[in-house]
Amino acid sequence: MCGFAETEGGLCLDGKAGPGPENTCVGVGLPIQMWHPPDCPTWTIMQINIVVGSRLVKGQDA
Repeated sequence: MCGFAETEGGLCLDGKAGPGPENTCVGVGLPIQMWHPPDCPTWTIMQINIVVGSRLVKGQDA
């Protein structure tokens, strides 16, 4: 056991990351996965969009 998923996927165009314990694997549609390093701008924007979307949904449920 290596501590991370060893699945194949696309390399992030910004960070050129592959499978590794410090990288994040994001499913972008079956069977496509994209690996991002911690300092990747694309991954940062995705995280911001997730938080904003979550807040919008919470506001609609209130």
